[in-house]
Amino acid sequence: MREIISSCFLQIIKDSDFNDLILLRGGPLKVIWLKVGNCKVSKIDMIFKKYKKSIKDFLDSENNAILEI
Repeated sequence: MREIISSCFLQIIKDSDFNDLILLRGGPLKVIWLKVGNCKVSKIDMIFKKYKKSIKDFLDSENNAILEI
């Protein structure tokens, strides 16, 4: 997963600030919005592993700027 994320300009967030910015301005930035609340890093790691294919497809897509998990 690390090699996928390091190959692009990506923000991983847990609130709506970047989501709102993307909706207003668009742009090359890609956002993965984690809608999980407060949790341990191990849970976030588990989420990334569970959604690895969806994340890769999202990063490869030129049409999508926001992925909500």
